[in-house]
Amino acid sequence: MLNDIMISTFTISIAPLLAEGEAFNPPVQIAAWLGCLAFGLMLFNEGSKFVERIRGKAPHPPNEQLEFSVAAMDRRVCKLEEESGKIWAKMEADKSEILLAGELRAEKLHNRINPLAESIEGLKSAMELNNQQTVLFGAKLDRLMETRKA
Repeated sequence: MLNDIMISTFTISIAPLLAEGEAFNPPVQIAAWLGCLAFGLMLFNEGSKFVERIRGKAPHPPNEQLEFSVAAMDRRVCKLEEESGKIWAKMEADKSEILLAGELRAEKLHNRINPLAESIEGLKSAMELNNQQTVLFGAKLDRLMETRKA
């Protein structure tokens, strides 16, 4: 009697799924059960991923962590010291190159400015001489004009 209820319950529960006049189709039933099984498996898989994400990964034992971190830090420090040594050497080379270029530029500028400064000094002395001569000529003209008036 229990089997009859189960069968009638099963028949009643899938009755709306089957169209009227269709016979009991085992391949459809197998496909439906496989689909339910796949859905359940995917749901379980996603649930386990969610739980794993929430809990986080299990940490390594402290000894292993320390050994790993010390070894990693040693490698990193050696690499950084090597790179900083290269950078400092390059900076020193660049500094000496820039200073040398500055000295050469200053020397070129001085070589161009010194002749100009000398010629300006010559022009200043010539201008002073002209001013003195102009003053003398002006004084002579003033005397000449006074003598002509008198």
